[in-house]
Amino acid sequence: MHTRVRNLIRRLATREIARPQLGILIFLTSVATVNGQGLLHSAEEYYELGIWRAKAGNLGAARDDFDKAIRLDSQFAPAYFQRANIRAIEGKHVEAIHDYDRVIALKPFQDTAYYNRGVVRLALWQLEVAEADFTRAIELNPRYAAAFYSRGVVRQTKGQLEAAISDFDQALDISPRYVEALNNRWVARRDGGEVDGAISDFDMAIRIDPQYAEAYANRGLAFLIQHKDSKAKRDFQRAFSLKRNLRRELHERIREVRTSREKA
Repeated sequence: MHTRVRNLIRRLATREIARPQLGILIFLTSVATVNGQGLLHSAEEYYELGIWRAKAGNLGAARDDFDKAIRLDSQFAPAYFQRANIRAIEGKHVEAIHDYDRVIALKPFQDTAYYNRGVVRLALWQLEVAEADFTRAIELNPRYAAAFYSRGVVRQTKGQLEAAISDFDQALDISPRYVEALNNRWVARRDGGEVDGAISDFDMAIRIDPQYAEAYANRGLAFLIQHKDSKAKRDFQRAFSLKRNLRRELHERIREVRTSREKA
């Protein structure tokens, strides 16, 4: 569960953080100050500089730029949103939520603000309010696959397996190659006692992403539950080769399945 939350957090600013052309960044940085004299004067200018610095991976400097934009214009919602994304990535969850609150107050129909706030609240284990945020994001954008998936994660954590599966189904209807939704749908099915038809989810996830270690690990567990030990062993070996830090957690799960088999 914690791994899924960390992955969601890391995705908050995925659309914004990618390496730009270096020459543009150098130019934008150089015009920010000359001989200690600031040449940027508007919130929009500091915001644009912050975006480019974030794209280059310089999150601290980007956050400073968004701070300056907000000081110049306390109603500038995009700067709050980007600063919140950075604070979330930095693990400053409470501060991030405050910024998302401000975005929502200024832009109450911004679906991504509700979604991102929900992700941070999920990281803080605030399940009810996280679910409410994902639901509001879906109301604003009924094609928001990530919001359906994330709400499914909340409901799965709460033990509401049928509702979780329904959300994963919705996410997959919108985005059929959503491998995390395929993976989590099977986990929910397994936890609900439905194993036989669930292996197809992992088959599809692996076809979409042959490097998806968790899909091999979970398909191996499904095979193990079905007493198909040789197939399980192949999947476990593949999972370990792709992601070595899965070993400890997966060994514990394997022991649980084998103990359950012995008691059956």
